[in-house]
Amino acid sequence: MSVLPSLLFGISASLDALLVGCALGLQKVPLPAKHNLLISAVTLIGTVISISLGNLLLPLIPGEIATRTGSSILILFGLYYAGKWLVSRWRCSSSDNSSLCREKKNRNLTLPQTLALGCALSMNNIGIGFSASITGLPFLPASISTFFCSFGFLTLGSRLGRSVLLQRVGEYADPISGFLLILLGLWQLYH
Repeated sequence: MSVLPSLLFGISASLDALLVGCALGLQKVPLPAKHNLLISAVTLIGTVISISLGNLLLPLIPGEIATRTGSSILILFGLYYAGKWLVSRWRCSSSDNSSLCREKKNRNLTLPQTLALGCALSMNNIGIGFSASITGLPFLPASISTFFCSFGFLTLGSRLGRSVLLQRVGEYADPISGFLLILLGLWQLYH
């Protein structure tokens, strides 16, 4: 069993956490470890549910069709993320008011905001987890990878969000995530 597909899944499903962490760090919003754990746990729950649903449907779909369908969906998600990033860049560049492209955050995260953030981050994993499980991605390694990648990316982004380098990396989270999903879809399709 190769660890690479699960790692690619965890990274691609959690790259948006890097962007969120960077945004929090850039705006000097603290991210205590307990909030980070809660966000990562909610993301894990969303991933587990989506992979479980995919595994339930797996016996109903012939193997070759399941692999091709799941891989195609992963590739489409990757193209979606890259396209979403291109559209947002176009909108921001054509906007007269650059403040429309900036998100506003409170100085401290409340518990409801932390839960909402966890739910928002886990929403990406529903479709991705469902389609990845149909391709045969192992349940436990993929879920664990998502949890640790989410926690790590939030921590990294939060601590280093003020650096120019991470501003640039965070800005490109969607196309990087898209590329990783496309790579994962192709890996699952041909291996």
